[in-house]
Amino acid sequence: MCHGYFVHLQKNIGISMKERVAYYDVLNVISCFGVVCLHSNGMIHTFEKDGLWWLRVLIEVSFYFAVPIFFMLSGATLLSYRKRYSTKTFYKKRVLRTVLPYLFWSVTFFSLYMLEHGAQPWKEIVRGLTMGQVPYGFYWFFIPLFVIYLFMPFLALMVNQLNKQQLLILCSLLIVLQSIIPTVYSIFGIDIQFQLPIGGFFLFTLLGYLLSISDYETNNKYLLWIILLSLASLIIRYIIIFHADAKPDGLFSYFGLYSILPSIGVFMAIKRITRQQTVHKVWRFLAQRSFGVYLLHFFIICVLRKYIPYTSLQFLTLGTLFVYLLAVGITYTLQRKRYVRYIIP
Repeated sequence: MCHGYFVHLQKNIGISMKERVAYYDVLNVISCFGVVCLHSNGMIHTFEKDGLWWLRVLIEVSFYFAVPIFFMLSGATLLSYRKRYSTKTFYKKRVLRTVLPYLFWSVTFFSLYMLEHGAQPWKEIVRGLTMGQVPYGFYWFFIPLFVIYLFMPFLALMVNQLNKQQLLILCSLLIVLQSIIPTVYSIFGIDIQFQLPIGGFFLFTLLGYLLSISDYETNNKYLLWIILLSLASLIIRYIIIFHADAKPDGLFSYFGLYSILPSIGVFMAIKRITRQQTVHKVWRFLAQRSFGVYLLHFFIICVLRKYIPYTSLQFLTLGTLFVYLLAVGITYTLQRKRYVRYIIP
C-alpha cells in the first residue's frame, strides 16, 4: 500500500500542519499496514491449503479495502488541488514526489535482480517499468495512479460542476455498470464485455472525493446499512474462498462489491470516529512514512522469508509487524538525509 497510495502525506500534497485532516492520516496508516499484511500473505494465491488456511483467508478478506482506500484518499485530497495551486504545480509535484521515486527504486531493484540472476532483455525491463512489474517491489499500483494523475485536472473540472447528488448518481452508475451487472452475468454464465467512459480505479477516486465533501457518515441509518452490507459481503467472500479448490478470479478483483462496500464502510466509519479530532502525532508520524513503507516493504519481505518460513504463523504475524516497523524505521532514517528525500519523500 501506499499515495495517491501514499501521497496524501502533508509534504506530498502541500497541506500545512494546521490543515491536516485526522481521518486522512488514520486511513492512510491502516491501509498502508493492510498492504503489508496482504503482501506478507502471498500464499493465499497458491490455494495450497494448510493448517493456517483460515487465517490466510481472514487476512485477505479483512484487509482487501487497503488499495481502494488509497485511491479514495487520492480523490479526497487531490481533486480539490486547484484551491491550493495551479495545474502546472500539480504535475510538478506528482512527478517529483511519485514518478521519480518510482523510477529510482524500480531501476535499483532491477539492478539488484540482475546482479543475482544475470542480465535481462531490455524489452522485459521496459515492459516491467511500464506495467509496474518490478523485482522486489509490488509496484503495479503506480501505473493506474499515474493515469489518474494525468486525468486529474479534467476530473477536477468535472466534479467542480457537479453537486453532491449528481456525483452520487455518477458513482452509483459506475458501481452498477462496473460491479453489479458483471457479477450477475458471471453468476448466470453470461459472457459480456463493454467499455465505460470512466472506469477502473477512477471509481474510487470519485468515491473518495464524494465522501470527503459529504456528511453521509453522520447519518446513523446510512452508516449502519453500509456496515451491515460490508460485513455480509466479507463473510460471503470468506466462505467461498475458504471452500474453493482453486483461485476464483471473480473474487480477487478490486471492482467487486466485496471490495467497494467495505472500502466505503471503512472510509465512513473512520471519518465518523475521528471527525473534529486533531491529528495525533503518532498517526501523523506513521502517515508521513507510508510512501516509503510502500516503496520498501516487499524487498524486506523477500529478504525476511530467507530466514523465516514464508508459510509459517510467525511470518504471518510477528513477521508482518516486523516488516512494517522496519520499513517505517528505514524510511524515517532516509528522510532525515537532505538529498535522499527526493527518492523517498
